[in-house]
Amino acid sequence: ELREQFEKGLRTYQQQDWAQAQTQFERCLASNPFDLPSKLFLQRVNTLRLTPPAKGWDSVWHLTKK
Repeated sequence: ELREQFEKGLRTYQQQDWAQAQTQFERCLASNPFDLPSKLFLQRVNTLRLTPPAKGWDSVWHLTKK
């Protein structure tokens, strides 16, 4: 179930549907509060809401610092 929820979250994240992605990742955390990938993607969703990606975004997260 967790894997299916995460996959849904990832798909909606890639489609830039931030609200639905947030919902899916929060459901993952409700199932497993220690799910680090879901926590990470929730942080990314919040960042992308504040600073939307450029047109043609490929959903790849580029690290800018070590």
